[in-house]
Amino acid sequence: VFADPRTAEENSRLWSLLFVALAGVSGVAGFLRTFCFSVSGEALTARLRGMSFKAIMRQNIGWFDLEQNSTGALTTRLSHDASQVQGVSLCTSSMCINLLEIVLSYSKHLRYDAHNSLITLVHAIFILHVYMLFRLLVLVSELSLR
Repeated sequence: VFADPRTAEENSRLWSLLFVALAGVSGVAGFLRTFCFSVSGEALTARLRGMSFKAIMRQNIGWFDLEQNSTGALTTRLSHDASQVQGVSLCTSSMCINLLEIVLSYSKHLRYDAHNSLITLVHAIFILHVYMLFRLLVLVSELSLR
């Protein structure tokens, strides 16, 4: 069962270097993913701000006299609403990556150990339902405070 100490040392060096290389590749890929989603989010934010500004400029003069359409409110809306879209795009990309990782890991786990995989899947679904119920309760409590 035990290998020759010399072979074991050579194999351990090989595998440790492979794991270091894998960590490096994973770090670079994570950086590139974050960078690309940030660039696309910035482009989307700039486009939305431009579209919002054009829509504001097409309004009648009397529209600007309303208190909710004052200069401060409009500039705040231009900066705040569009930047929230960028945050949502980054969050969405992260959720997609996490969902892909979960699906791939469960598919591999199903291949090797179907019984334990199904038990784990049932527990994950239960935890997801509890989380959604908790979020619903938080939302209801926030709405009741208004």
